[in-house]
Amino acid sequence: MKKNKFLYWALIGTFILLYLFIAFVSTLHAITFFELTNTLNLAILLAFAFEIGQSSVLFSILLTKNKNRMLAWLMMFLLTALQISANVYASFRFMDTSGTTDWTYWQRAILFWMEADTAEMYKVIISWLAGGILPLVALGMTALVADNIKLATGEEVSKKEPEKEEDDDTPLFKNPFKKKEEVLEEEEVLEEEKKEIVAGISELEEQFEKVADDPPKKA
Repeated sequence: MKKNKFLYWALIGTFILLYLFIAFVSTLHAITFFELTNTLNLAILLAFAFEIGQSSVLFSILLTKNKNRMLAWLMMFLLTALQISANVYASFRFMDTSGTTDWTYWQRAILFWMEADTAEMYKVIISWLAGGILPLVALGMTALVADNIKLATGEEVSKKEPEKEEDDDTPLFKNPFKKKEEVLEEEEVLEEEKKEIVAGISELEEQFEKVADDPPKKA
């Protein structure tokens, strides 16, 4: 963190900047959508509320224990679905009301393999590709920011942990046969002790046999 502090904050700033750009466009689309049932002031308020709520829920899922709760994922699904529908609606509305036919060039260049019954079908497909992906990209940028924050926090925690002292009994990479040699030495010592014990038992047995054959005379 100390050595790459500038790089870390540059990445965080880039992700946040990209998110702001995409979120701004998505919010304008949401305003257009909410104007269907609200005044302009209420539509602006709702659009910002949904955009901020979507990012907050994702942060909560990624950085807290809410990832194990169904309510957080349900809210995430509902907010994302509404944002996608708002972006698709605004994109289609612009193409349909602008009077331009520029979308036909994209259809002829990309959707040349597709045959639709009406021209509106091409507009629908382009609307989903151009508008529906915006909330997903914004969520991806939010997730990248959260991952970088989590990574930085993990590095700081790992630095605070005390370093474990090396155990002399564990095998070292510099001498991979150290443990094997120690085991062989222990086996040799045990074998010698075993021989000494067997020899001692044999000597005792001989003494007992002598005593049995020639018991001591009573005084």
